[in-house]
Amino acid sequence: MPSVYNESRNYAASKQVVFKQTVAALSALGFRIKNSNEANGLIEAEKDINVRSWGEKIKITVTSSTAGSQVNVESKAAYPLQAVDWGKNKENVQRILTDLDSRVAADSSTPPPPPPPPSP
Repeated sequence: MPSVYNESRNYAASKQVVFKQTVAALSALGFRIKNSNEANGLIEAEKDINVRSWGEKIKITVTSSTAGSQVNVESKAAYPLQAVDWGKNKENVQRILTDLDSRVAADSSTPPPPPPPPSP
């Protein structure tokens, strides 16, 4: 079974904004996008062979939630017999989410959070 790591994050932004910014983050980080379907909220990408691995496959799902949207990022070894990833999958997921955090926060189409209710 290949090595795998996944993590989820919630955003106050809409699914459309988060999807668009996720595609931008992947491209900026050097991942090759293989499939992108906004209607299904699915993005599949890959990273080429490098010194630390035989490459990785990235699967991202973006779904609507009551607070905005939720993103799940999964990175797994491309080579099915690679059992150890030396932390590369976790690094991929964290790099994607860190870049996505800043992109969503900077997106001018993301409305600011509502103000807190007044105190009685």
